[in-house]
Amino acid sequence: MGAIRRLFALEDLVWAVWLMVLAPAKGEMFLGGGRATIFLLLAGGGFWLAALIGERGDTRPREGWVLFLSLAICTIMIDVGLQQVGAVFPWRQVNTVVPVLLGIVLAVQHRRTGGGTWLTLPRGLRRGLGWPFIMVLADNFGGLLGAMVDPSQPGGPDEGLGGRLFMLAFSFGLVMPMLYTFTVVAPRLLLFAESPSSGVWLPRYLWAIASAWFGAVIVGPLFGD
Repeated sequence: MGAIRRLFALEDLVWAVWLMVLAPAKGEMFLGGGRATIFLLLAGGGFWLAALIGERGDTRPREGWVLFLSLAICTIMIDVGLQQVGAVFPWRQVNTVVPVLLGIVLAVQHRRTGGGTWLTLPRGLRRGLGWPFIMVLADNFGGLLGAMVDPSQPGGPDEGLGGRLFMLAFSFGLVMPMLYTFTVVAPRLLLFAESPSSGVWLPRYLWAIASAWFGAVIVGPLFGD
């Protein structure tokens, strides 16, 4: 039991419940242009705020690559969300200028504090700001896996054994690990001070794949048209 607790955190259980049940059941995609996309935009703003402000009591330095990867994917998601809701071009320009300015602030803060922050928030409040966006990223992770296992997609099961093996190797050996690094590893290292060393991420990756597969293949069709 102790080994399991060292490998998996509460966040992994929440992720699994979301991918296996809640994401397939909600129907509307976060990038579908509806109310869920508005939630995405708000969640992205909350994640940016959580990145700018540290966790009270945590003195460990944050790594630059974690900040860069996390906020890069956040900015991209916000831009796509603005497109999906039909935002006029000036609003998309705002999403270009503001991240650049905030990025400069973050870089100066990171350098002058040695990886820390000027401002801090209580643990629960800061994580509450950032966690909704991590759920948005989980939804995209599950959606991409669902597309990969869709028989109608090129290289799917209807392409025969060779196409299936190629897609398995390419998808789960390259594409999904990269996506997992962007959407899970970097944001969680940024948001959760107690995130562990790299040794736990392989079993967590396999756990996420299994959860997303179950949601896409088993639960998803139950809520389909």
